[in-house]
Amino acid sequence: MQVAIHNLVEGERELGSYQVTVVRKQDGWLKTSPPLIVLATNYRLIVWPDTLTPYPPASIPCTFIVEALEGYVDDQRALMLHLKTGHLMYLLVDQGRDRRLMRDIQLMVRPPRSSRLYRPALARQEILRLVEFLESQ
Repeated sequence: MQVAIHNLVEGERELGSYQVTVVRKQDGWLKTSPPLIVLATNYRLIVWPDTLTPYPPASIPCTFIVEALEGYVDDQRALMLHLKTGHLMYLLVDQGRDRRLMRDIQLMVRPPRSSRLYRPALARQEILRLVEFLESQ
């Protein structure tokens, strides 16, 4: 996780880190591979594949999250992120950790939206890069 910690900006702090599986609707629910590491901070979600090969992390700023909802995928609790790009991300997190991730996302999206300290740059490209990576799996 050192790769993400070096990318924190001034005033940003880590809220929690999680291993998640992204699922998408395609003739039922399809789990993408590999799982992702999600580092929740007070400004954004920093995301990268959990692989031996290092990949540059993608960033989903709090200003790009329209809403985060709890729900179910089959019989598993899941988090649904509705992004400004129009994409929906369904995340499966280990039981018990899903509520912590939801709490971290809720903490993230409240205060920084009006903050002048953090203004994401090129976030749309990073989100689209993440979506393209997940769709190719």
